[in-house]
This record gives sequence, C-alpha cells and structure tokens, in this order.
Amino acid sequence: MIDEFWLLRVRERRRAVPARLPRVLLSLAWLCVFLAPRASYGGGATPIVTSVSPSSGPEGTLVTITGSNFNNTTAVHFGGIAAAFTYISPTTVTATVPGGFSGSVNITVSALFVGTSATNPGDLFTLQAAAISTPALSWWSLIALALLLVCFGWFALRRKFV
Repeated sequence: MIDEFWLLRVRERRRAVPARLPRVLLSLAWLCVFLAPRASYGGGATPIVTSVSPSSGPEGTLVTITGSNFNNTTAVHFGGIAAAFTYISPTTVTATVPGGFSGSVNITVSALFVGTSATNPGDLFTLQAAAISTPALSWWSLIALALLLVCFGWFALRRKFV
C-alpha cells in the first residue's frame, strides 16, 4: 500500500513539473534581461571618433582610430565602405584602408546596440594614390642585356641573306 501511494505521488509530480516549467524559464529569462549589467552590451553611449592616425595614405594602410565608447564594435566604415578592423580597447580600434573610394572621407565606428559615431573634422581620412615604383636595373641585368644583344648581332651578321 505504501508503494502504490508513493508511485501515485511521483506520477503527480511528473505531471505538475512540466506545466510550471515554461513559466519558470520565462521568469528567469526576464530576470536576466532586467538585472544584466548595461556595460556588457555597450553601456548605452554612442561611439565617438576623436582622431585618426595617419590621416592620409594609400589603400591597405593600417589606421589607428582613437575615441571613446568602442565597446562591442561591429563595423568600421571609410565613407560608406566597410573595412577590416581590430578592436584594441574601448578607446582604440585599428582598421585597414579599403579600396573603392577617392579623396577625403569620414571614418565611422558602429557598436552593437548603441549605433554609429557621428562625423566630425577629426575623423577625416584622405586616400592617396599608391606610388608606382619602377625596378632599378642592377649591374648584372645590364651585363646580361649587353651579352644578349652581342649574341643576337653576331648571329644576325653570320646569316647569309639571299
């Protein structure tokens, strides 16, 4: 008789727990949302770009962006073009200058949940054309070129033209 009573009580508990489980989980989720520290998702402040260094350069230049509120940085844009970036600290981000624009553009930083930095005179970057350098000829290459011309001339003179 005790065993039957025990079995009946266990079966009732199994039925009762699933009925309350969704409400308990939902309550825990809301509690986590309201009690979570705001700093874990950006702190509520919009990023501010104060300066960029260097302020000009060719495509592929590594630019250091300084400012504030760079927590949870999600994107860095040169004008409207996304750039590859590395988060360093809440005040520093580095980015590689992308291609696809010319002249001066504003650099903006976007952070999760808080938005994108406003443009200001301190965030301007000017794209410079890449310098094209011609390779200098070494002495060995000049000697090889001279030998080639001598051999070609010798064979050309030895050939009999009909």
